[in-house]
Amino acid sequence: MNNKNKDNFFKIGFVFLFLLNCVVLWYLLKHTNPQPASLATPENNDRIIQELKFDAKQEKAFLALKKEHAKVNKALKQENRLLRQRLFSLLKDSTVNQDESKVLIAKISQNQKVFEEVTFEHFSKVRALCNPQQQQKFDEMIAGILHHLMGNKPEGRPEQGPPPPPHHPPH
Repeated sequence: MNNKNKDNFFKIGFVFLFLLNCVVLWYLLKHTNPQPASLATPENNDRIIQELKFDAKQEKAFLALKKEHAKVNKALKQENRLLRQRLFSLLKDSTVNQDESKVLIAKISQNQKVFEEVTFEHFSKVRALCNPQQQQKFDEMIAGILHHLMGNKPEGRPEQGPPPPPHHPPH
């Protein structure tokens, strides 16, 4: 193969690989279903109403609770976003103000604490709407939601088998 044929071969190969990358990226972007940022989707609301077999009164009360919960969570998430932006903007300075970063981290932690409290209180109120049979089903649903939120991962390394061999980078 002479140099001109080699150049043409590489040009065609480059164009082919570039087009293949474009197709793969398009496919991934088009066919990937992102996880919802929240479990408070219309599908989950319908699922809660249907699985717990809420009557009209319970459904109305649940939807009011959900609306209020979503409003509070939206404000908390917005505040958290702003706090994190402020925190990470500190990295732009040549020397990070440690006192300011600690204050922002404490505010983020407090915000997360409030978020968890509000979420717990919301589900406590939803459970209070339920009759005893619905409460049993609700408890099963909460266990499933927690399992999902935790990522279905076992904690730590399994007890069986030896530890993995040490990794030594090549020299």
